[in-house]
Amino acid sequence: MKTTPTLFLLTVLLAFPSGCKTSLPTDSTSVKSPWNSFSEAKSSYDQIVPHQTTEVDLKKLGYDPFVNPGIKMLNCLDVMQRFVPNNSVRMEMVATEVRKLIETREGYSAYELDLNYTKSERCGNALADALSFSRKTKEPGWNFRAIIVTNNNVVVYKIWSGQPCIERYEDKARPLGPLQTLDDIRPPIPI
Repeated sequence: MKTTPTLFLLTVLLAFPSGCKTSLPTDSTSVKSPWNSFSEAKSSYDQIVPHQTTEVDLKKLGYDPFVNPGIKMLNCLDVMQRFVPNNSVRMEMVATEVRKLIETREGYSAYELDLNYTKSERCGNALADALSFSRKTKEPGWNFRAIIVTNNNVVVYKIWSGQPCIERYEDKARPLGPLQTLDDIRPPIPI
C-alpha cells in the first residue's frame, strides 16, 4: 500500500519534466521567403552588384515583390522616410543615387526586404508553467533588412542591416500561481 503514493509521485514527475523542448508549447513567426537563414539572405544580397545587376537578375535572386511577400515596393515618399527621417539629416548626407531618386523620381524604383524569424520556446518545469507559478521563455531568431534602388532597370544603390543572432529571454514568476491570474478574468467594475 505504501507504493501507491510513491508510484503516483513518480508518474507526476515523469509526466511533467523540466527543460526546453518537452511538453511545453512553442511558436514561430516568419515571413515566407526563399531564404531560411540570415546567412542565406546575406549571401543572396552579396550577389547584387551596383551598376551591373538588372531587375531581371534581382528576380532570379529572389527579390521579386510579386512572388516574395518579404519584398516591398517603395515609392518616393517611402524612400524619403527611410533616408531623410527628420530635419537633422540633410540631403547632402544621403547617397547620390538615393538623392537623385528623391529629386527626379523618373526611371527609379526602390525595393525593401524585411525578413524576421523568431521562435518562442517555453522552458523550465511544465507543471510550474501549467499552473502559472513560473514561465520561462526563450526566443531565438534573426532579422535581415535591405534597400535596393534601381535606375532604368539596373541596380544603382544597395544597403543592408540586420541581426544574425537574436536571443531573448523572459522569466515570469508568480508566487501565487493561478490565483494571481484571476484578476485577468474578472469583469471590469462599471464606474
